[in-house]
Amino acid sequence: MPYDELVLAVGAVPHFFDLPGVGEHAFPMKSVEDATGLRNQVLRALERADLEPDPAEQARLLTFVVAGGGFAGTELVAELFDLVHDVLHFYPRLHGLRPRFVIVHAGERLLPELSPKLGLYAQRKLDGRGIEVRLGARVAKATAEDITLFSGDSIPTRTLAWTAGNRPNPLVQQITQAPLVVDATLQVPGMPGLWALGDCARIPDPVGGFHPPTAQHAIREGKAVAKNIAAVLAGRRPVPFRFGGLGVLVSLGHRTAVGEIGGRQVSGFLAWVLWRSVYLSKLPGAEKWLRVLADLTLDLGFPRDIALPTKDGRHA
Repeated sequence: MPYDELVLAVGAVPHFFDLPGVGEHAFPMKSVEDATGLRNQVLRALERADLEPDPAEQARLLTFVVAGGGFAGTELVAELFDLVHDVLHFYPRLHGLRPRFVIVHAGERLLPELSPKLGLYAQRKLDGRGIEVRLGARVAKATAEDITLFSGDSIPTRTLAWTAGNRPNPLVQQITQAPLVVDATLQVPGMPGLWALGDCARIPDPVGGFHPPTAQHAIREGKAVAKNIAAVLAGRRPVPFRFGGLGVLVSLGHRTAVGEIGGRQVSGFLAWVLWRSVYLSKLPGAEKWLRVLADLTLDLGFPRDIALPTKDGRHA
């Protein structure tokens, strides 16, 4: 199919680094389907633990591990903690037991995208809830019953969530090297008419390095590509991409968040309100906005839904 201008925005896929068993047993977090699958896995683990007579297997079912301590991993382990504790009262045989939550991160601190102060704040909040933070640690292999770290430590678990690596969509490798390296205008050098943005591209940052693969960057990159294509078609020169974000926010669960807004550091309940407000503002259309706002409001006063879909699509 011939084209005049082609935009590649095919995103990324989970990267398991060929670690033994990780691709088979880890739950990635790249799509809504991934999130739904992980939620169902957690609820099934609670149901099995509620009926399990063996204490060792019960402890394994009640251990939840997240690999990766960036934005996605930190938010995920906090949300898993809230999910489990919000529904634990539905499982009477688990009363008095303490589920275990572990986040494994190769870096020296959580949330390396934020300032050290805010990263330490996030770690203290997670520590205070009993979430284990393993820094300077990496998953070496995984089975259906446990994970092993490169240090040799083993963690018995039935649930490993993976946010520790992504790679460009394999489609990119069929065209050129992956990830696509673009110039400041988001064009692929040496390939006229080809543009790339988002997780599948490496976009140079004027202050050094490359722009991170976040949603707020990709949204602005999409607008910049559209304007540059219109400029090229009109005979004008494309302009370099410049990112001017207002800040970053990370949810830590339990109506707490941390972030930087306009150069100022925010944390606690106020940051959580800002985090929810930003997400609402990004939703397209009044109908979706009202539906999500209603869900968030109901979430404040009603218990979570623990229905699980059966194979035929119904709920049990």
